[in-house]
Amino acid sequence: MSRESIEGIVRYYRAFGPIFKMGANDSARSDIYGMHIGYQDNGSGNNESASKLMERKIIREADIQDGQQILDAGCGMGTLVFEIASLYPNSRVHGIDLLDEHVSIANRYKTEFQNVSFSRQDYLDLALRDNSFDRIFFSESLVHAQDKRKLLSEAYRILKPGGKIIIADVFTLGKLTEDDEVSLSHFNEKTGIPKFGSLDDIIRQLRNLGFQNILPQNITGNIASTIAPEVDGTYPVLESNQSTSVAKLEEILATIGELFSNGSLAYCILKATAKK
Repeated sequence: MSRESIEGIVRYYRAFGPIFKMGANDSARSDIYGMHIGYQDNGSGNNESASKLMERKIIREADIQDGQQILDAGCGMGTLVFEIASLYPNSRVHGIDLLDEHVSIANRYKTEFQNVSFSRQDYLDLALRDNSFDRIFFSESLVHAQDKRKLLSEAYRILKPGGKIIIADVFTLGKLTEDDEVSLSHFNEKTGIPKFGSLDDIIRQLRNLGFQNILPQNITGNIASTIAPEVDGTYPVLESNQSTSVAKLEEILATIGELFSNGSLAYCILKATAKK
């Protein structure tokens, strides 16, 4: 990944990452929190955060068999890794991330597990063997890749025959209007995220690489905020720099919310099988 891309990812998570702790903290591990969009449905439990429900939704879609080799590419602080490791104790679960601080925090908790490991790696150039994983997760990490085809190619390389890729992310749908393009350009500028992938383009790239059984699931109607205000509608932020980040993030999310509403964007879980 280019130095510019890495710096963009670092800026995004340092600016906005701590805000997710308000509504996406891991109840079992107080120092860590999931940095992704949450999930809700009519059967969602009252005691579970939207972030945790999203992780469980993604895991259900992966059809994991206990004993498999699993990779979370762009694992953040490891919340998805720990959830998988808890549910499938005979599997080996590895998390990679570009940020040293994320890997360092995740490593504090890996001693709770015998089946977890973390490393700092670039998912466009993985130091991992060919045909070594049964499942690879990209939970809102595809969006940060400038070269999305290279990311998918690396995933195909390290997946075993019959292994599955699971991508949970925001995608563009169809041809965007000029106004949509302006809105997305504003979003990209404010967040440092390079560009959302086109769902059609990503599916085409997966097919060209050799993936089959490509199944997109649009769950836009079930996404939920993981940036939770208190009962009175204010945010529990004490530091002025965090208050500024909340205001920025609210503005950014309002722009994206409009694009979700008009059907230009969708949050999808995309699955595919590596046929080799």
